[in-house]
Parts: sequence; C-alpha cells; structure tokens
Amino acid sequence: MRDIRFYTEETCRNFKALKNAFVFATNYSLLRPDPEKKRIVILFTDQEEFRHLIQRWAKRVARELFKEMDLLGCTSRGVIRFADQYEWEQRADAIETADIIVAVGLDTDQLLRLDDDNKVIAVTAIPWALEDIDNWLGRSKYPVTKIG
Repeated sequence: MRDIRFYTEETCRNFKALKNAFVFATNYSLLRPDPEKKRIVILFTDQEEFRHLIQRWAKRVARELFKEMDLLGCTSRGVIRFADQYEWEQRADAIETADIIVAVGLDTDQLLRLDDDNKVIAVTAIPWALEDIDNWLGRSKYPVTKIG
C-alpha cells in the first residue's frame, strides 16, 4: 500500500479542507501495518505572497491538528514545513522515515516532484488554484483520487 495520491477541490483557504486532509492522512498512517517510521508533513507553498499569511496561523493550525492526531492514537510524528524547507529527494537507501504529505497550495511542479520522491508514500493535495490539480492529474505517474 504505497504511493497513493488524493486531492480535494476545496481550496486551502478553507481550514475545514486542511483539517479533513490531515485526518485522512492520520487515518492512513494508522492503517499502515508496516514497521517503518512515519511522519505526517503539512507542506505549505513557499510562494512569498502567501508565506506571511500562513506563518500567522501555522502555529494554531499545528496545535489543533496535532492534538487531533493524539486523540486518534497516531504515533507518527507531525511536522510543518514550507516547500523550500522540505528535504527533497533523499536517496532510497538513506530513508529513515516514510512521509505522508498534506500538500497545501503547492504548484504542479512541486506536486510532480513529490511523486518522484522515494520517501513519500502518500500525498493529499489541497490546491491554492484548481488548475494546479488539473495539471497534476494529467501528469502524475500515480492514480490520483478525489476525496471529499
């Protein structure tokens, strides 16, 4: 059960979309019986015009979502990163954790880059613009399923 991809048509301007995607990622982590360490990464766009908006509420978001993770009994580690801070494309033999990504506002190229990253086992994309999801759907090497 590797390399699954999902998206929502609700944009990332909607906190409910982010919470639903995070709960989905948490449940996916709980369902995986494999022994590898997992972390759930909320990966925000690194576009400068959105960065200051995201930084203002990221701590509140993290506190609320990571509390939800604890309530569900998930032992995966939760982290928040901007796309320019993410550890892209580690070598397969250097992977210590498997990442379940909640991609918030990433563009098509960044989503495709996640597809090629060996440590990424699941992606749930929440778009800033629906055309990025449409482009990803047409170019992803994995089947992408709509949720919500």
